[in-house]
Amino acid sequence: MNKPNIDMVTQGLQKINYKALLDKIKPIIFLYENGEPRRKNQLKKYELEHNFHPPLITEISSPMIISKTLSEEEKAQILKKQFGENVLYFVETILDKNPDANLSLLYENLPTLDIFLKNYNFSNMVLRASNCGDYNTKTNIARVTQNKNLFSQSFYHELFHVSSTLYDKQEDISYSGFCRFYPDGITGIGINEGYTEIMTERYFANETELFQPTFYIYEKFFASKLEEIVGKEKMEQLYFETDLEGLIEELKQCASEDDIKSFLINTDVLTHVIYNDSVSFKLLDKIISRVEQTLDFLVESYIKMQYKKLSEGLITNQELEDNILSYEDGLNNTYNIRGEEYLYNNFAEINYRLSEEVHKAPRR
Repeated sequence: MNKPNIDMVTQGLQKINYKALLDKIKPIIFLYENGEPRRKNQLKKYELEHNFHPPLITEISSPMIISKTLSEEEKAQILKKQFGENVLYFVETILDKNPDANLSLLYENLPTLDIFLKNYNFSNMVLRASNCGDYNTKTNIARVTQNKNLFSQSFYHELFHVSSTLYDKQEDISYSGFCRFYPDGITGIGINEGYTEIMTERYFANETELFQPTFYIYEKFFASKLEEIVGKEKMEQLYFETDLEGLIEELKQCASEDDIKSFLINTDVLTHVIYNDSVSFKLLDKIISRVEQTLDFLVESYIKMQYKKLSEGLITNQELEDNILSYEDGLNNTYNIRGEEYLYNNFAEINYRLSEEVHKAPRR
């Protein structure tokens, strides 16, 4: 009997679409009713093949974050740990660029944080993925890539997760930036990953020429347009304080709560499927529909927020026009989705409709 050739085995493994197999077994996303995750025997599996009209989360609570600083003794303890110098450099760089940044959650997590290097080559090959880091919010363990070209980007990205995470052991819920990890599922992961990568590039992209701007492309874009609505300073504050509830309250100035939560669900679904080669091309129109719904929400919310500022005397009519034009310019009219070109052309119609509503509204 001939011994198996290792090259033949490896080639065979590469041909198997493990991700497609996993997706056959596992639902794309779990959802919640009345603010409570469904128990395992009650979980409904929603997939893009069906008309996706999920029940909305009616309540998303955020923990109270008490501000604290890092003592010299704590800094000395950090330096004794692996990657201690990198961690302190992370802290110093953020506070140098944003002295008001609340890093209390980072300081709480640092004493028990473990960071390990990992070779992602094999797992990426098997899952046909491009992972280069991960953070376990329950165990407080971060793993970053051994790839020297991607180490800095991976390391800083995961530390931002550490800096915005609180784990409630009693309830078994992880609050992480704008994301919630419940016992039976996740909400807010799309916006959270996008904004985490925005923060990574904002604070550390100049540290290395090896940064890859190709991670979380759509998530970053949606999160950046969301930040233009909320404001950079406020958005960063809410992120570090893992205040998803606060983000929703900010957006309720220009959108309904149901629309906000539908937006979060859309971005979550897109995170799961938009890069997933195993999702059938027959469902491409449903993916594009979710992209369009997401862009419609952002456009309508931004324009409404600008009119609100105008009514409060915070901006002039000329600034209103300039701001809306600038927001439109920042939207890529053409999007490449799974190799298909999609043209977004709803901006003018939404802008006209909202302008008419404002002018028809009775003056106070």
